[in-house]
Amino acid sequence: MSAVVPLAARPLGLPSCVALGLLAALLGCKTQIKDIEPGGGASGAEDAGGGTGDDPGDGRDSGGAVDGGGDGAGPDGCEVYVSFLDPWDGDGAFLYVDPIEVGLNQPDATATVVLRAPSGEPVEGALTVSAGGRRLLLTPTAPLLPSTHYTLEVSVCDGAALARASFRTSASGGPVRADLVGRTYDLSFRRARFLAPALFGPLALETYRTDLLIGVLAIEGDQIQLVGAQAERAADPVQDHCRPSIAFPPADFTDPSFSLGPVTTTFTMPGLPITVQDMVLTGTFVEDGSRIVDGRMQGEVDVRTFGPEVDEILGFPFSGPDELCDFVGSFGAPCEPCASDRDRYCVRVDILRIRGSAIEAPIDCVAATDCHPLCATSSCADPSLGECL
Repeated sequence: MSAVVPLAARPLGLPSCVALGLLAALLGCKTQIKDIEPGGGASGAEDAGGGTGDDPGDGRDSGGAVDGGGDGAGPDGCEVYVSFLDPWDGDGAFLYVDPIEVGLNQPDATATVVLRAPSGEPVEGALTVSAGGRRLLLTPTAPLLPSTHYTLEVSVCDGAALARASFRTSASGGPVRADLVGRTYDLSFRRARFLAPALFGPLALETYRTDLLIGVLAIEGDQIQLVGAQAERAADPVQDHCRPSIAFPPADFTDPSFSLGPVTTTFTMPGLPITVQDMVLTGTFVEDGSRIVDGRMQGEVDVRTFGPEVDEILGFPFSGPDELCDFVGSFGAPCEPCASDRDRYCVRVDILRIRGSAIEAPIDCVAATDCHPLCATSSCADPSLGECL
């Protein structure tokens, strides 16, 4: 007998004590967050009525956590469950040119993925399996219709468990009609969905209150040249001239989407530089060039690159990377084998639904840390040395 497991996008309400800082959030609030599920983003209350500009503005894209019924045995002894869906139930801004992505907690050769049109008829498509059978990708034969409701059905354990998700496609996805060169975009992570690190990521973001700025320098054929910088603060996305800008290599561009990487990029939290290795950043420009939608960042962070500053931030010393892995693993960020040497010291990064809005200021090239004429706290002998030649 089949059981229906709804995939409701559960709002992620961060504990109020997070505002006291990352240390208080990780130590003092641990008991409050133990039941928060992975994949979370901003709460529905914070997002209600805002949407992405692609949805009807009814907050349907709010929430974040998506699961397939928990991590225990399901109906009829079934131990397989859906750990991730893109789109998720209630998603109101799924990019209609994107494939459907399904994650399972363990491989299941009997798993099926069916996408149904508003009429109820199945949508034709090709299903590919990767990640040892734990990742299923359904690519429709023809692009989905924009601004249209669809239903996704995933069955596991030979039909013993069924998960459903109802979602709406975005209005964006067509070719860009505007000139993108010279534009700067403020990429916000505050309302993104953290697939990984599941809990540690959103909590760290409460301390790391800044955005990533992306500028378009040139477009030639299927290549786009981007430049990056960190903002001073999220509430006012002005470039932080005390931190070096990021010279990205050319990225792939298939109008209207780009794919940057893999590259190695360093972001700076207060007192802690974080290097994301093998980072891949993707996104789609809307037709008028005013926004970036459906952004996604993937990569990994090697905890062996952290120094004594981690001890100072967290308030107690770690004996080494193994103990640090145990610590972050307790917050839904388990260490996995690194791509570089396969040693189990890397934390996976996978952030979905990153949004970007065009801003007026261009990105200046900054060559050095705390050294630029526009850096208020320049510590170098000659701030002009921080200007790029």
